[in-house]
This record gives sequence, C-alpha cells and structure tokens, in this order.
Amino acid sequence: MRFPQTVLPPAILPLLALVACTAGPDYHGPEAARPVSPAAQFARAPVDASAQAPASAAWWTALGDPVLDALESRALAANPGVAVAEARVRQARASLRTERANALPNVNASALYVHATVPGVDLGSSEEDSSEGGDSQSLNFYNLGFDASWEVDLWGGRRRGVEAARAEVEAAQANVADAQVSLTAEIAQAYVNLRDRQQRIALAQQAAARQREMLRLTEQRHAQGTASALEVEQQRNQLEQSDAALLPLSAERDAYLNALATLAGEAPGALDAMLAAPAPVPLPP
Repeated sequence: MRFPQTVLPPAILPLLALVACTAGPDYHGPEAARPVSPAAQFARAPVDASAQAPASAAWWTALGDPVLDALESRALAANPGVAVAEARVRQARASLRTERANALPNVNASALYVHATVPGVDLGSSEEDSSEGGDSQSLNFYNLGFDASWEVDLWGGRRRGVEAARAEVEAAQANVADAQVSLTAEIAQAYVNLRDRQQRIALAQQAAARQREMLRLTEQRHAQGTASALEVEQQRNQLEQSDAALLPLSAERDAYLNALATLAGEAPGALDAMLAAPAPVPLPP
C-alpha cells in the first residue's frame, strides 16, 4: 500500500527558510554555581505571606534625624546628577514606545470632497437642450480611502528592537537608583562627620577653658609666691596646645559644611545657619 506524497511548491521553501532565521538567539544567563557546602537552614515564610519591596529610597530616616531628612530631600530635588539620570529614563521610555509602535500595523485613512460649479452646462439634459445654454450646474465629488499595512517580522528585528529598548529603560532606571544611593550616602557620611567634628570642637573648647582657668590660678599663685615661673610657663604651653587643636577641627567642620551645601545644590555657606548649632551624631536604632 502506498501513501500519497505531498510536494511543497518551490515558492514556499524560501519563506520557510526566512521564518527559521531570526535576529540573534535568546539570551540565557550563566548557571549559578552550586555551593559546595550545604546551605544554611532558614525558616520558611508562610505561603500566603505577601512579599513587599524594601523601602530603599528613604533608608536614612532610620537614623531619626529631621535635619538629615530635610537635607536628603533637598538634595534629591536639586542635584543635577539625579536630574540627568531621570532625563535619560524618560528618553529611554520614549524610545521603547517608538519601537513598540513600529511593530504594530500602520493604518492610514483619507477623505476628499470636491464641489465644482460648471456654468452653462446641464449635465442631466440631452444634447439639443445643452446646445441652447442654461443655468450653472453643481458637481460634487466624494472619495474615501483606507489603507492598512503591517510589516511581518520575519527576521525578528522588530522584536529584538523592543527588547533592546526595554533593556535601555531598565539600565536607565538602575542608573537613577545608583545616582540616588550615591548621593544620599555621601550626604549622610558628610553629615555624620560634621556632627562628629562639632562634638569634638565642643570638647576641645571645654578643655581649653579649663586650661585657661588653670593658667589664671597658677598666675595668682605665682604672684603670691606659691608657684614658680616654670609652672606658669608649663600651664601656658598646655593652653596653647589646646587652642591649636581647635584649628584643624574647625577647618574640617567648614569643609563638611561646604560639601553638604554643594551636594544639596546650594552655594557654599548657604546651609551654615541650618547646620551651625551642634547636634549629636545620628546613630541607627
């Protein structure tokens, strides 16, 4: 018993070959290496537990410092680096919309209406009547057009274009998040260092005040003959050392003030009134 053989037309074979060819293979990431040692045991969450994304945008609020919160919000709104990254996200999203639109069918519609007045011609009369002349006649012309086209993505170029545009959007969003994390981390570090220098300056000023009082008492004792000139000179040297320790601390405090102003998009010195009063170093709970 013989079965009938189906012979494909020659014109279909090139189309099948084109469909089989696509623009690049699908990306598959590398397989994760298996751990040599057994993984640690963790408590499994309930099945109905809802997974929520961590609130990473305002991590600094855990320090509980209202001044730091105001600085971070001010910097995120005015920093040019974050603004540039956000503009790139908008540009990438526009490119993604364009690529998606290119993959959709194109539809065009047109309408035409013409109104003409022909003098002395009667379009509805016979030749004998038209030869005698007559009133003007009106002519109306209507034309409606509809056209639709769709480019078949045989090679997969349109699909790859959409995937590339989507990847650009994700990369731009990651750049925005990276810029925000870097900015907020720098502000938090500069703010903590500023509060630390202010605390050190306060301690150094207290030490200098004690040394100054000790010098005054030593000078009184020297005037009464109960202290030598050497003791007075030693006490004066200790006071000078305490005063000298304030100079680098004050310079570092001013540097952190200017750094915070720059990170917040302000001119140096613009935040001095806001940050001049010493405050404790913010610590996590």
